[in-house]
Amino acid sequence: MKERPSRLSENLAPYLADESGGVTKLSISLPNDLVDEVRRTARERRTSVSATIGAALRRALKEDRQGVGAVESGPVSAADVADLAGFRGRSLGGLVDEALGEWLETRGIRLSTVRDDEWRRRLASLIARRRILAEEHGWTAEAVRSDVDAAVKEVREARAARRR
Repeated sequence: MKERPSRLSENLAPYLADESGGVTKLSISLPNDLVDEVRRTARERRTSVSATIGAALRRALKEDRQGVGAVESGPVSAADVADLAGFRGRSLGGLVDEALGEWLETRGIRLSTVRDDEWRRRLASLIARRRILAEEHGWTAEAVRSDVDAAVKEVREARAARRR
């Protein structure tokens, strides 16, 4: 059975064509594990190590130029996001926080860090205000739960109807 090409090989395929109009010889040092991966990908694609590195750089530059628009243009697989998080040495949550922060910043919204004790104080205050409202209106936990369930059902049905 033929082995499936690596994700790197598949991702670089569209960028392997040399449309640069020339080449420059470079001498670079790379970590051994990266060289091994590039060599393996070059063998899979039946191309040179230089062409594989060039394709990786073309792809990185294209994605950099696209910026936030790349994410907005379509869905991104969880595997790609996990790979990016690993590449950047970040947790998946940290990567999501970073992306969300950048997205909000492009829209003029700035986030600020809230200390844990301040966050807990704000949450406790919010819960206290909600309890007062519930008492004033006579809402029970079961009634609230029922309203939330009904709203969730309504939204799911509306989404399903739009997909049809």
